[in-house]
Amino acid sequence: MSRKAGLANAPDTTEQTGKTLTFPQPCVYCGPTVPNVARQYTVYSYGIPQELEAFIQEHKAARRLMVPTERFAETRKRLETPGTAEYVMYQKVRSEM
Repeated sequence: MSRKAGLANAPDTTEQTGKTLTFPQPCVYCGPTVPNVARQYTVYSYGIPQELEAFIQEHKAARRLMVPTERFAETRKRLETPGTAEYVMYQKVRSEM
């Protein structure tokens, strides 16, 4: 996958039904740890906690850091690579906290 591919060109894998977000299951939260909300790299198999959903609603970039487990390894590498969409999204969420 090219550097320009990544999350910027990936389809958004979340859906918003009413006010509830749905994510592919299982999925991994790859954003920064948010005290009392979510730890980085936590796997969710049966939906996400309300606190995390509220955080994602407030911090839109965090939505792109919820990835299917099959994309976790690639996403983790890209989080550590400056200039990738994942790196930019992570930094944006972190700066908003």
